[in-house]
Amino acid sequence: MLVGQSIGEHRSHSDAASNQLITCIVRSGVGRPLDLGASIQIREVCVLPRDEFTNYMFLQRSEADDDNVANWRFFPQDFKDKNDFGTSHRDLVECLFHFTHGDKYITCGRDGTFRLWNCADLRHYRTINNGAGWVTNCVYMPDSRKLVFTALDRSISFYDINRGSYDLVGRVYATGTMGVPMCMCTIEEMESEFVVYGDTKGAVCMLLCGTRELPPRDLICTPDHRDFEILHSQHTDWVTQVTPVNEVGLVSSSLDSTIKVYDISRDRVLQTCTHHSKGVHSFVWCRAYSLFASAGVERDIIVWQGNTTRRMGELTGHTASVSKVAIDERNNHVISLSLDHIIKVWDLRNHKCLQTIMEEDWLKQEDAKARSLVYDSKYRRMVTTVNKPYVWPHKLISQDRTGHRDPVKGAIYNSTFHVTVSVDEGGTVCVWNMQNGSRESRFRAVNSETGRITALAFDKNERRLLTADNAGALKMWNFNNGSLLRKYTHNEDDLEIATVLFAADDKRESDMVFAAGWNCKIFVWEDDDEEEIADYRTYEGHREDILHMAVCPEKDLIATGDYEGRINIWTLHSGEKRVALYHRADRYETSVERLLWVPHGEDGDGPLVLISCGGDGLIRVWHVCAAPSLVCVFPGAQGRLEQVSAICGRGGHLAIGDTAGHLRVWNIKDGIDISSEGACVDSFKEVAHWQGHRLPVSSVDVMMESDGDFLISASKDTNVKIWTWEGALVGILGQHDWDLGNRSTWQDPVGKDLSPPLTETENLYLQARKPDDSDSDDDGKDKTDTDGWHPEPADQVLQSRRESTTHRSTDQVHSMLRTHALTEISEDLSDILTYTAKRNKQQAAGRVRRQKERRETRFKEKKHTG
Repeated sequence: MLVGQSIGEHRSHSDAASNQLITCIVRSGVGRPLDLGASIQIREVCVLPRDEFTNYMFLQRSEADDDNVANWRFFPQDFKDKNDFGTSHRDLVECLFHFTHGDKYITCGRDGTFRLWNCADLRHYRTINNGAGWVTNCVYMPDSRKLVFTALDRSISFYDINRGSYDLVGRVYATGTMGVPMCMCTIEEMESEFVVYGDTKGAVCMLLCGTRELPPRDLICTPDHRDFEILHSQHTDWVTQVTPVNEVGLVSSSLDSTIKVYDISRDRVLQTCTHHSKGVHSFVWCRAYSLFASAGVERDIIVWQGNTTRRMGELTGHTASVSKVAIDERNNHVISLSLDHIIKVWDLRNHKCLQTIMEEDWLKQEDAKARSLVYDSKYRRMVTTVNKPYVWPHKLISQDRTGHRDPVKGAIYNSTFHVTVSVDEGGTVCVWNMQNGSRESRFRAVNSETGRITALAFDKNERRLLTADNAGALKMWNFNNGSLLRKYTHNEDDLEIATVLFAADDKRESDMVFAAGWNCKIFVWEDDDEEEIADYRTYEGHREDILHMAVCPEKDLIATGDYEGRINIWTLHSGEKRVALYHRADRYETSVERLLWVPHGEDGDGPLVLISCGGDGLIRVWHVCAAPSLVCVFPGAQGRLEQVSAICGRGGHLAIGDTAGHLRVWNIKDGIDISSEGACVDSFKEVAHWQGHRLPVSSVDVMMESDGDFLISASKDTNVKIWTWEGALVGILGQHDWDLGNRSTWQDPVGKDLSPPLTETENLYLQARKPDDSDSDDDGKDKTDTDGWHPEPADQVLQSRRESTTHRSTDQVHSMLRTHALTEISEDLSDILTYTAKRNKQQAAGRVRRQKERRETRFKEKKHTG
């Protein structure tokens, strides 16, 4: 029996039962393609309902698709808008049309104009005034080479695109008894091209008049002359969209909550989709799976089968009505826009939400109020509008190498999801897969134009992310999808938060959020499910800016360090101040930059040790007990002008990073001996010391996996790097790919390219003075060849200065005041130094101002008391 004949015979019976489909299953055991033209033996014939067969083919197609389609993401516009301000619409855009023939985007605005923009660079091409009414829709007639526009003044206008003139060649008006044309499409019937539109009275009409109707006139329909034909008027409310689908028919949606399929050849409505309970705004057709995705007032996107209208599922996630949907035919992604300006991307195969674009993800807030969108398959990007086009390139995550563009504030490892979350000062949050170095997601946590991120931390289960900024705002995020979960507010001055952490009280079954900074107070919130938590309390005991905090949950303690060198140790949940420690150093070097509690033995019976890093670059080890004491002090940062800017301890190791970009690792698996100063210093066994970054290290963290322990370092040079304890480089996130378990895929598997640490004076900008007249003999001859003069190394200069200072006489006390030659500083380094000096000046001015305010307040209190 021939397969073609078998199916043909059974199809004759399917006319009586249109919901049945015959499929022939060949059980030959031969794994070769099926040739429908060959005679083969049918072992078994099954009769399946059409819906079951459709579902089966849908699932089979989904399994066969490339898994990479789920890894596509939209990213903000990556080029600068070069248009003048006056090229934008004066009011909102009602419709966005992709004019593929002219490689243009056309925006139809409420200001009565439509504007053309080049697709390649979004440059404004032309503005044409259509009239006083809102321009509501646009369509292109390829055979006639005309653009057609509808407007709220009941007009349908035709523009000729020949020779690029865009001249108005025809205009007709719907009469008063007809509805206002709202949406359009073009169809081909009997080798002719027609415009079909839907109006506000629920009618779907086809224009029969010509495109050159000038002067403008009304549409008429008499026995002798017909300008239009009503295809059907079965909708009872506005027609919101009309689109021809070759496989189904002419499809129209309406605010009456229905979608109708009309067959032009039979002149009747074949099917009506009634899955919506409220008005339908938009729909798309997926040719690959023969599915519709439609959305409207009730927020959910409904997926249904085109031939049978059977409901296949819902895409649930929007919190407001969905105004527009688009589709990426290549990846079968549905893109939806809701009235609260949230954009979501869905995988039609498994109904999962792949990406959510919120207002915080836009580079400029004026572009975030999107009104319409289309998907441009040629350039592979999404286009949105407010009053001008804005594009979102569609890229594979593995192909997108754009990591951080601003200095990275921190990178912390998440052992729950086995990812690393990195945040830069501009507010960009990236989530990285550590097994291969690929980026899984990215979102923006702060408006980079008005603020910057200053601190970050995970909650106790590492499922949420806390971020703080320089305006005193503290927020909690779902870092997997970028949604904002809650805000923590206070009534104090909106000053910078420098440190934040999350602590859990298992006894009281309470979770607490701690934040501190330039307010010189510790803010404490009880974590709750509210969107905004305003109830808080404070721990007060510092007179200067708090720079860092560290929590010891085993002993219910929290340590805080400030700018003047004070370390306060508090009871974690009550706020009782237990101990006060102080840094002793030169002026401006007393600050407590970092704090870390060291694990005190496996059984918890060892000494309680606190490590503090000061502004003088030294590491101090404290024994915290009833009578706390300073055990030892030893160098941490490389160079006397540097500071320890990052610290972490885990896996039996202690790792630090300094402001010169150095990384240093000590082995402390045997514990810290506090019996004497020498024994304490000897407890820190150095494993490796190298320069890992060219700018200050902002954070270090430890990743403990089955493949081993790794060090994660983040820096102000915008890089996040993965190392072993010995300094072997796995790779840089966003720049390299690797297999964590395969050393051959690493960038430097054995650390042979490791940069050694700078010498103590190598990073000082010191040069020997150039010989002058004072270095000449009595006869006027120079002792030194000035033409071939070269600066001496900085260490030699310092050594010569020490010797000169030691042997100079009292009458030569000013002999060291010389003018020294300086080498030219690179432009990048000059910018960095300028920025650093400016920021230090601002911080110093802020501290002086706050000290003055505190003195005045104390004076007034004393005066009032007296």
